[in-house]
Order: sequence, then structure tokens, then C-alpha cells
Amino acid sequence: VARRGIAGYFRTSSVVGYQNNDLTNGDFNWVCHSFKPISGSLWTLGDLIPGENFSLSTLQFVTGTGATKKFLLPNGDLVSGQFEYWRADEIDDADLPDGATAVSGWYLWNADEDAMYLMNSVQIPEGGCFAVDARDTGATIGGAGQVDPEDTVCPLVKGDFNWFGNCTPINLTLGDITVNDEFSLSTLQFVTGTGATKKFTLPNNDLVSGQFEYWRADEIDDADLPDGATAVTGWYLWNADEDAMYLMNATPVASGSGFAVDARDTDASIIIPSAL
Repeated sequence: VARRGIAGYFRTSSVVGYQNNDLTNGDFNWVCHSFKPISGSLWTLGDLIPGENFSLSTLQFVTGTGATKKFLLPNGDLVSGQFEYWRADEIDDADLPDGATAVSGWYLWNADEDAMYLMNSVQIPEGGCFAVDARDTGATIGGAGQVDPEDTVCPLVKGDFNWFGNCTPINLTLGDITVNDEFSLSTLQFVTGTGATKKFTLPNNDLVSGQFEYWRADEIDDADLPDGATAVTGWYLWNADEDAMYLMNATPVASGSGFAVDARDTDASIIIPSAL
């Protein structure tokens, strides 16, 4: 998900702004909100504003298996599905629960009742990532908020894929993302629309795919490094053909782009640096 643009200004010693992320039509786009709510609360779906061309596209959250999470509707039903964005003038009142008023926002459909329920209050964890299935040309999604003055610590749930992203309004590299002391066996990966790990070009120009492992300099066997390479702390990819590990700290992580962490450690976290 490429950065479309950012605008900001100073207010009461805070940096606030807005940003849109371009969506690739015909693909799943893994998106992370780039700001922190000015109120200090968690993000909600209602804070995510799609562009004018967002119509057929849908949004969903994912679990470790890639399945859409289940959500509790205001009527107490538990359903799973994709969130659709409806503008107030597009809604047929007959599709709403009794007494509900049409407002613009994100809705879930309850097939059993043939009714759509407003879900703007669903919370998004800070640093959390979601998927947008883009079915519109030129679609964007974004929002406004405050640049977090502190690093964002994203706790990992062991035994599961955890979806996070670059929750800042600036482009980062993989080397900017650090981990806590408990992070050891866990790995990070990027995903395409099909969920497959992307292929990356190693410094030796080999094209490989795999999960990124975080190694501290004192954990690295120099024999596993390419000739002349020096052990440094950071993210590495393994080239099985050469039995060598390559430092990949320079891999771009665009503002608002998401990734997955396969958590295999108790109490592990990844840390996204503040843009300030």
C-alpha cells in the first residue's frame, strides 16, 4: 500500500494531520492507520474514512489463520463478515433494524435477519493492521489524527499470526522496527493479496522468499554470513542455496503498510518508532 500523501500542522504542541493510502484494485491491501486518535482513545472503524471511489471494496479483520473475526452486533447476534462502507443516502431504511437511522459508516450484514448493522464503534488496536479487498479503481482509505510522540509497542499473542504495520505517517525501513528482549523465535513476513510471502532481492541479487528473523549481533555465527559481512543486529533472510543469512534492514516499510508476525515467544513485542 503506497503512501498517497500527508498533510499536517502543529496544535497545542502536537503534530496532527491526515493521510490517505492508495489501494490496489483487485487485491487485498494490508493497511495500518498512520496516526493516534487525538482523544487518546483507541481507533474505531468510524475513524476510517474511504475516498469517493470506495464503493464495492470491503474491509475485514483477520485472525492467525486468515479467517475473518466474529463480531457482536448491536442486537446481540454473533456474526462474521466483511465490513461494507455505506453513505447515508445509499441506505434503504428497510434494511436497517427497527428504529435505526441511516448514517454514513461501516456496516455488517446479518443474513438471518436480512438487516445491516452499523459497526462504527468496533475498536482497532494501536498499530493494528486490517485488510481491504479493493474492488474499485482509484479507491483510497485514510483518516486524521495525531502523530504519536512515543514508540508504539505491539504485544504479540503467542502461537498466532499477529497483524501490525507502520503506524506512522513516514516511510520506514525494516531496520527501524525493533523488538523487546523476549522476541527470539518469532518471525516477520510481508504478504501479497493471496497471503503468500513476497519475494525479496538479497544483497547478492538472489531472489528469495521467506520469513524475516531478528538476530542480535552477538547471536550470529560469522560463518553464516556472506564473505566480508559483519554481524549487526537486525532482520535477516536465509538463502538455503548458499547456507547464508543476509541482512535485510534496508527493506522499505511504507507508511500505513501492514505485515504479519508469527509469534513463537511468550511476552514478545515489536516496536514501531515514533515519527517525532
